Amino acid sequence: MTVVAAAAMSACGTTTTGTPQAEPITQTSSTQPNPVATAETASASPSSSAKSQAAVPVPAAAWISADRIPQNSDQPWPDLADRAEPLGTNTFRLYGLCGATPSPIANGDNARAVVDNGDGHWSAEQVIVHYPGDPWTMGQTVSLDAANLQNVLTQCTSTAPGTTLQFTTPVSSRCPSVARGGCHQVAAEIRSADGQSTAHVYLANVGSTITELTVWANGTPSTPWAGAADEDVFAAMNPQLCTVWEC
Repeated sequence: MTVVAAAAMSACGTTTTGTPQAEPITQTSSTQPNPVATAETASASPSSSAKSQAAVPVPAAAWISADRIPQNSDQPWPDLADRAEPLGTNTFRLYGLCGATPSPIANGDNARAVVDNGDGHWSAEQVIVHYPGDPWTMGQTVSLDAANLQNVLTQCTSTAPGTTLQFTTPVSSRCPSVARGGCHQVAAEIRSADGQSTAHVYLANVGSTITELTVWANGTPSTPWAGAADEDVFAAMNPQLCTVWEC
């Protein structure tokens, strides 16, 4: 309004001291949108969901199929690739379950997918960490990570007193579902000291990739644990990684 008033007063030959004069308008811009510019802007600005998906360094094919996650028959799971996000400052869930101090994760391609259904229901999370480069060399890094996580698991009742630990697949078991490359797996059930949390953990190092699948419930779940053969879970989880990266 100040600019309009100043322009009007100037037209009448009156100037108000201290009031900035409006710059003369030499060209009138059209208020109609430029269709070419609009198209270019739309092309250069993908949707936020596309940006989020592009930021996840783990391909969709690497995740375990939703219908192979335990409890799917009673509580169908969504596609984990749709829930994937960069791992960021998060880490393997096993550390929290066992009250252990997390070890840093070396630089690599990593992500997690979480389906948290809240208390009284089963929830699931898969973490995938892949180290690009020579499979044999990076496989040594993965083996160190796996050994550390296995130690966390075996020491769980010490770092989280009162916790109940039951191995359902022994530590460093070979992977029947992966024909070539180094692959070891372990699975266990962890119950919290207060009995209010139950978690089933499946951990495997496959070539230069390590993955952790956890299915847990806080409180009394609405559907009891139906059980799933560990090898069926690993057979759905481990070979997927070899379809994306060399094993």
